[in-house]
Amino acid sequence: MKRFSLFILLISYIIPVFSQTYIDIVINYEKTDLVSSYSAGITHTQNSINSWNNSEAINDAKLLLKNSADFQNQHIMGWGSLNPWPDSTVTNSANWNWKSLDDRVSLIRETNGKAVITLCGCPTWMHTPASNGMTEWGDALEKAPTPVHFDDFAHLCAEVARRYPDVMYFQVWNELKGFWSLDLNRWRYEDYTIMYNMIYDSLKAVNPVIKVGGPYPVMSTYSVQKSYTIDLGVEYGFFDKRPLDVIIYWLEHKKGADFLAVDGGIQNKDGISNCDVFKAGDKFVDIVSWIRQQINKESLLDIWWSEWYARPGTADPQNNIAFDNALMASSLIKTIRAGSATVLIWQPEGDNQGFSHPLGVWTSTVDPGGGKATPLYYTLKNLKDNFSKGVEIVNSTINSDDVTVIASKAKILLVNHKNINSEIRINNSLILSLLPYEVKLIDALPTKIQQLKESEIKINFNNTNRILYLHNLRSEPEKIKYSIINHSGSVIKSGQEVAISEHSINLSMLPSGIYIYQVFYMNNLYSDLIISLR
Repeated sequence: MKRFSLFILLISYIIPVFSQTYIDIVINYEKTDLVSSYSAGITHTQNSINSWNNSEAINDAKLLLKNSADFQNQHIMGWGSLNPWPDSTVTNSANWNWKSLDDRVSLIRETNGKAVITLCGCPTWMHTPASNGMTEWGDALEKAPTPVHFDDFAHLCAEVARRYPDVMYFQVWNELKGFWSLDLNRWRYEDYTIMYNMIYDSLKAVNPVIKVGGPYPVMSTYSVQKSYTIDLGVEYGFFDKRPLDVIIYWLEHKKGADFLAVDGGIQNKDGISNCDVFKAGDKFVDIVSWIRQQINKESLLDIWWSEWYARPGTADPQNNIAFDNALMASSLIKTIRAGSATVLIWQPEGDNQGFSHPLGVWTSTVDPGGGKATPLYYTLKNLKDNFSKGVEIVNSTINSDDVTVIASKAKILLVNHKNINSEIRINNSLILSLLPYEVKLIDALPTKIQQLKESEIKINFNNTNRILYLHNLRSEPEKIKYSIINHSGSVIKSGQEVAISEHSINLSMLPSGIYIYQVFYMNNLYSDLIISLR
């Protein structure tokens, strides 16, 4: 007699075992695809748990932030912080305008975040000297320091590092704002790298263990070829070569770096989609792969997503929270599997419904009843808790493009891309149903589970009337013993010498929960069946 084990997890209705067509997933727990480098993170913007909002909503949001993010990023000017050095004649940094940045750093500390500071924007006088003492916002925030003020900006960056000695991570500038050359039709990556190197030196002089990264370009794609795009052989579009040139130049001419930062999303810049939006999530994989090819000797350099976007296209469901969460979850899984390190979600505080870019992590804290978790919160928390840096990601294959999966030796995360139920079978044993656009975390299958020989036995469970059916297809029926065991290990129902050519067990008297159904043949354990009663 061969021993087999089987898990069946069912959701709210009958799973037709005999004729059902499944999406099959095979997980090989003996093969590690990669060791995760992923850390969950967010970037605070103007509206992010502001102290003047509703106090109860603020407290709720702080707890969600603490549970869902490792890294928290804040800019030194703009996006929630005021101009720290509005008047160049005030040379003593103790007299600068630190309060708003102090408040954000205090929020990060209070919620146990690893603080990241993005060194952008710059005081107005560094690009418009005639406006010394004033602060211009709007389009002025898109301007970079002029080269003559690079050293002044590097000095400001060093003072930031001195003021917050517990902050260990710094991103130099944001999206190369102000470094575009109309004449050259490209980024002035030479000037950016000069400024980067000056800031790198200034920060390392404050504390050599500070981690510094750049260049933070936007990795754009287009639906059709243009004079400035290249074909990397991908379905979703053509890569803008100009941000790639930024990375190539910066890698060659930087003084040093502790991580490489990029920015990007799955939508083409011209707004035209060439493929299914879930397929477009491959862009995160392809960018990381391309960067790894350029890094060469610096293969240990972490790749950060300073901004990361998985937005629906015009043909996709709009203002659909479940769809947005599924799309972000699927794209995050691909980003993690590509070997990305920190991924910073922009603007984690959503509106009253939770929408942001496209989803926030919590709802607006402005009014009472706000600060509540969105579906993205649970996605980020599940990824943070189960697939973060150091976790072995095991090999998984799937015979469908309609579900995304990531697995470790402890957990499996599944994402349904469709607005219909998807019936899943894992390792030919665990059967479950994913609801429309569901993102579902389950326990990994015990490695002892072996494939069930369907030629020998069929098992079906009806979760509506809670009846378990066993059909023995062998030529001669056997007699068995069985036990029903609850989550604490107590046997709550058992039977003796039951012929199983046609056998059913009524579980309607049991309360909802997880149970183990064990079958014994000749005093040997013949099967384990885990059942979820709803």
